Amino acid sequence: MLFAFGGTGANVVGLRTAVDSCHAVLCAESSHLWRDECSAPERFLGCKIVPIATDDGKLSPKDVSASRARSRRVHHAQPRVVSVSQSTEWGTVYTPDELLAPADLAHENGMLLHVDGARLANAAAGLGVPLGVFGAQAGVDVMTLGGTKLGMLGGDAAVIFDDGLKARSGYYQKQGM
Repeated sequence: MLFAFGGTGANVVGLRTAVDSCHAVLCAESSHLWRDECSAPERFLGCKIVPIATDDGKLSPKDVSASRARSRRVHHAQPRVVSVSQSTEWGTVYTPDELLAPADLAHENGMLLHVDGARLANAAAGLGVPLGVFGAQAGVDVMTLGGTKLGMLGGDAAVIFDDGLKARSGYYQKQGM
């Protein structure tokens, strides 16, 4: 677990474990990652954030597939991470099964799944499920947890589930100050 002062820092540190400068992170155009982090992810990750239009704030495999198909050559940033918000900025939530769909698509295409879990506790309470169903068993590779939105000071963190990403994660946290 990589602790950060706020959600933006947790997202940046968590995503840094998964991307290089030639990569792209695909997310909903309504996502916090795209709209509300003052370009911090692009600045500190050095990669492209690609917003995708959705009907309800939730990315579907169809949305991701269409965007991914346009970025396959050396002239384009290569999709590396699918990022979803749980719950979304629109208040919609992914059920555990709905989270498996983008995870499966990402993994089948050599990509990873990131969950911005700033409101994860709200989603779990709303669905009446334990927090754990949104982690590794749902195919999540990197997740950020939002203590700040629950009233904590400096209680945000990135959780790295993918063992291949863990080795250097502490260095990225240290570089991020």
